[in-house]
Amino acid sequence: MSDAIFNQDGTERKKNKDGSYRKTGSGRLKGSMSVCSTTLAFLVSRLPPDANVSVGTTWFKDAGLDQDSPPIQSTPIPIPVERPASPEPSIRDLVRSITLDYEENHNS
Repeated sequence: MSDAIFNQDGTERKKNKDGSYRKTGSGRLKGSMSVCSTTLAFLVSRLPPDANVSVGTTWFKDAGLDQDSPPIQSTPIPIPVERPASPEPSIRDLVRSITLDYEENHNS
């Protein structure tokens, strides 16, 4: 017969390295490792450039990041801007243009 001690919910109590039983509730709190997914663009749009952001150590190392490494320099990608067609010249501009042409051709 086993000398195991059980919790009220019927699970076996865990032991510490020295053989003593752990106190109930002494482990990691439920939800303490919770994460959510978001995009970097979302964070950048809402946080100042010098904001501290908490990330998981495992993720940080798996991404090949190091606190002492220099930041990666990014190159902005130009986004083509569609320019509206030039507006139709006004009557005033047309009259001015015709007048200047006439003066240049008849005042010489």
